Amino acid sequence: MTKINMAKIKALTDFWSVANEHWQKRQYAQKLSGFVARWNGGVLLIPPALVVTLPDGEKAFPRIVGAVPAEVGRFTLRFATVPGYVTVADIVSQATAIESTVGVQYLDAAPVAGCPNLVDLVFGRRRGFGDLLPSSLDVSVYPADPSAWDVYVGWVSDGSSFRLSPRERSGLLVSGAPGSGKTVLIQRLLWSWAMAGAKVAVIDGKSGGDFAPLTGYARVVDGTLEKSVDLLKQMHAYMMSRYDAMKRLGIHDFWERTASCRPPLAVVVIDEAQMLLDPTGATKEEKEGIQRCTRLIRDLVKLGRAAGVFVVLATQKATAESIPTGLRDAIQIRVTGFQTTPEAYKAALGESVAPALLPPPDVPGRMTVVGVGAQPVVFQTAPIPE
Repeated sequence: MTKINMAKIKALTDFWSVANEHWQKRQYAQKLSGFVARWNGGVLLIPPALVVTLPDGEKAFPRIVGAVPAEVGRFTLRFATVPGYVTVADIVSQATAIESTVGVQYLDAAPVAGCPNLVDLVFGRRRGFGDLLPSSLDVSVYPADPSAWDVYVGWVSDGSSFRLSPRERSGLLVSGAPGSGKTVLIQRLLWSWAMAGAKVAVIDGKSGGDFAPLTGYARVVDGTLEKSVDLLKQMHAYMMSRYDAMKRLGIHDFWERTASCRPPLAVVVIDEAQMLLDPTGATKEEKEGIQRCTRLIRDLVKLGRAAGVFVVLATQKATAESIPTGLRDAIQIRVTGFQTTPEAYKAALGESVAPALLPPPDVPGRMTVVGVGAQPVVFQTAPIPE
């Protein structure tokens, strides 16, 4: 009975979400239509540079011959020139002045194919995550592309897709407060890599079953010191066997060969990595195990890139107490969800990032990443479909 009721509730929620989205679009289209009528009727303030006097004494200016609302808060206006008087270039040159009349920011201009007397001007707010319509967002999980083993993980603020790639990278450090979305991001990565045939090994530090669905595609072990050391030793030996094979074949870098001429990517994930790296409060025997783990993980990070072995560390805080600084600084891709202090953000990302680029505390899955380009990128992790 409970399952049936929940299914009905979900169906009603989806229905009202779609209905509300449709209503918003319709209301916006009506407002846009009213604006076009007022512009073409000369009721609104037309930029003086676009108003001309014809030989018969009549005033003329570019008319709007089409209006397309792409989404709430963003639309395209199609302007027609005044032949012999106002050109496409003239209209584009006055786009910022038109912006004042429209009351919405001018974003871009585009010619209309086959129509030299028409031009499209795009207006709207600089889009943010809150402007994206749920129906436009893709939450599917796709196999990684073996050429770069890049994975679709979500979208950026304009709705375009965002991907993470291990190509020529030493590793990935994922951090964030509980509930910030670390596990969902890692699950998306692992599913995509596993679906494409990658060799995946996971140390589940929480031993909470988050990675249990992957057991048919990856080796998953509990995060005890004994099991963790054993798995890390095996992955280290596997990495060195790859180096031996590469040396025999005269290959210097896994990534220099095409996907069909190299083995699949190998991935080692350590969830709640601080449990294997932080000796605080450990017994003498535990400290020895932690030292072994630290050495093995450091080798995998520093040597893995050229052998096609990629290390993913996940932790709540990437401070020196949780992750040794030498290991942390060797990892090139850093992702963080919400953190509670500026110091935690700096430890997570390795640099100070503008507050506007940091994840808010009330949006699970909102992440900031460095190491994938010249500037930090903010993205929303797509939820994993049921």
